[in-house]
Amino acid sequence: EQPRSGGILTVNTSYPDPQDIDLVSDHTVSTVTIIRPAYSGLLQYDPLQQGKIIPELAERWDVSPDGKVYTFYLKKGVRWHDGKPFSSADVKFTLERMGDPNDPEKIRILVAKRESMSGIVNVDTPDADTAKVTLQLRRGSFIPWIAWGPMVMGPKHVPIANLANTPVGTGAFKFKSYSPG
Repeated sequence: EQPRSGGILTVNTSYPDPQDIDLVSDHTVSTVTIIRPAYSGLLQYDPLQQGKIIPELAERWDVSPDGKVYTFYLKKGVRWHDGKPFSSADVKFTLERMGDPNDPEKIRILVAKRESMSGIVNVDTPDADTAKVTLQLRRGSFIPWIAWGPMVMGPKHVPIANLANTPVGTGAFKFKSYSPG
C-alpha cells in the first residue's frame, strides 16, 4: 500500500505512565511505545530483514580505516515537525546530550544511552549535512547502538524542558496529545 498523509495513530498501552515523554532522555518501554513514531534516528534496523541496518535520517555513513571516526551524510530537506530544518547541529546536540553525565538537565538520560555514547571524543559538523563522530577507541557496537530504536535525534532549537511534554520530531507522526492513565 502507498503511504498517505493524514489519519491518527492511537497508542494504548498497559505500561506505567512515563515520567515524561522526551525520548532523547528516556527509553523506557512506555516512552518508546508512546512517542517513537514521532521521531527518527540516524539509522534503523530494517523491518524487512532481521539484523540489517539501514539509513533513516542519514542517507549513508562511512567508517575510517582505524574504526574510530564515523561520518554520517544526512538526508537533505528533512524538517522537524515545527518546520525548522534538521541538520548536523541537531546530531551534535543529541549525541552530546546523551553522553554528558555532568549536566543537570541531562541527568535523567538512562545509563544505557550514556554508556553507549561515553566513548565519543568529538562530534564535528563540517557542514549542515555532515556529522563526524570521533570515538576514543574502536567500537564495533557503535553502529548497532545508533540504529537501536530509542536512539532518536532531538531538536537543538527546542528547549529541553519543552520536550518533556511536547515532543518535536522528524518521524512519520506528529505529536498531538498524551493523556496519562
